[in-house]
Amino acid sequence: MDGKVTANHIVELNEGGFDSLALVESAHWQMAGPEGGAVITEVGNVHTNSGVLRSDPAMN
Repeated sequence: MDGKVTANHIVELNEGGFDSLALVESAHWQMAGPEGGAVITEVGNVHTNSGVLRSDPAMN
Protein backbone atom coordinates (compact mmCIF):
# COMPACT_ATOMS: atom_id res chain seq x y z
CA MET A 1 0.00 0.00 0.00
CA ASP A 2 1.15 3.53 -0.63
CA GLY A 3 -0.93 5.61 1.79
CA LYS A 4 -3.82 5.94 -0.67
CA VAL A 5 -7.27 4.48 -0.16
CA THR A 6 -9.68 2.85 -2.55
CA ALA A 7 -13.34 2.14 -2.00
CA ASN A 8 -15.42 -0.59 -3.56
CA HIS A 9 -18.54 0.18 -1.55
CA ILE A 10 -19.59 3.64 -0.39
CA VAL A 11 -22.40 4.31 2.09
CA GLU A 12 -23.46 7.94 2.39
CA LEU A 13 -25.32 8.80 5.58
CA ASN A 14 -27.12 11.94 6.65
CA GLU A 15 -27.60 13.44 10.10
CA GLY A 16 -28.61 10.73 12.56
CA GLY A 17 -27.70 7.97 10.11
CA PHE A 18 -26.17 4.68 11.22
CA ASP A 19 -24.69 1.77 9.32
CA SER A 20 -22.97 -1.48 10.33
CA LEU A 21 -20.01 -3.25 8.80
CA ALA A 22 -21.00 -6.00 6.37
CA LEU A 23 -18.40 -8.31 7.93
CA VAL A 24 -17.02 -8.15 11.47
CA GLU A 25 -13.47 -6.75 11.48
CA SER A 26 -13.63 -5.77 7.80
CA ALA A 27 -11.36 -2.93 6.69
CA HIS A 28 -13.20 0.40 6.67
CA TRP A 29 -12.76 4.15 6.99
CA GLN A 30 -14.95 7.17 7.58
CA MET A 31 -14.84 10.66 6.14
CA ALA A 32 -16.86 13.76 7.00
CA GLY A 33 -18.58 15.75 4.28
CA PRO A 34 -17.25 18.95 2.68
CA GLU A 35 -19.91 21.23 4.19
CA GLY A 36 -19.08 21.04 7.88
CA GLY A 37 -19.84 17.34 8.19
CA ALA A 38 -18.42 15.37 11.08
CA VAL A 39 -17.96 11.77 12.16
CA ILE A 40 -19.20 11.92 15.75
CA THR A 41 -18.54 8.40 16.95
CA GLU A 42 -17.45 4.99 15.88
CA VAL A 43 -18.57 2.18 18.13
CA GLY A 44 -15.76 -0.28 18.76
CA ASN A 45 -13.98 -2.22 21.44
CA VAL A 46 -10.71 -0.28 21.55
CA HIS A 47 -10.34 3.49 21.49
CA THR A 48 -6.60 4.05 21.94
CA ASN A 49 -4.02 4.74 19.23
CA SER A 50 -2.06 1.67 20.36
CA GLY A 51 -5.19 -0.43 19.81
CA VAL A 52 -5.78 0.76 16.25
CA LEU A 53 -4.06 -1.36 13.62
CA ARG A 54 -4.29 -0.28 10.00
CA SER A 55 -3.85 -2.56 6.98
CA ASP A 56 -0.95 -0.38 5.77
CA PRO A 57 1.97 -0.97 8.21
CA ALA A 58 3.41 2.46 7.35
CA MET A 59 0.34 4.04 8.98
CA ASN A 60 0.70 2.20 12.32
